[in-house]
Amino acid sequence: RRFVGVLLRQLRRGKGGVWALEREAARRRRQETSMAEMLRRTPDELETPAYAVVAADRPGGWEVREYSEFSVASTRRDRAVAASGVPIQQPSLPAAGGFQALAGYVLGGRNAEEEKMAMTTPVLSSAATGQMSFVLPSKYWGEGAEPPAPLPESGVQLGRNGGGALEQSSALACHWFG
Repeated sequence: RRFVGVLLRQLRRGKGGVWALEREAARRRRQETSMAEMLRRTPDELETPAYAVVAADRPGGWEVREYSEFSVASTRRDRAVAASGVPIQQPSLPAAGGFQALAGYVLGGRNAEEEKMAMTTPVLSSAATGQMSFVLPSKYWGEGAEPPAPLPESGVQLGRNGGGALEQSSALACHWFG
């Protein structure tokens, strides 16, 4: 009983109490983006490896997809944002340093051939390995295809089999957020 009494007093003394919490929850629900909306927002010209959806929870915003082979550029997602890196809009976001390094390699031409490549989907992030990966354009997916070498100081590595993500299974869980 004491716990409930303390909890009720704290809620009453807070900014708006229980009703404020309820209003905030409703506001956040209205701001959530559905998977259909995210798919609608994705530009049609972005290249994506071929896949089949094997399971989905559309309201929850996730799919399990079975992918064909593709190649990636990867780095640690928790790396620091570099002052000398490509400019990014929100450098304080988690994984901003990893995104910056990969964007520099793919979009900024910060590679041995100074080649600027097109953005593709999806961007992969692994909690198990701490890696973030950008899918490379399809001209680099086949056997013998050699993407531009990353600069030695970039911390970017290249990989096939979806950067190792497809070595155990061709199925990947994908979560949409935005």
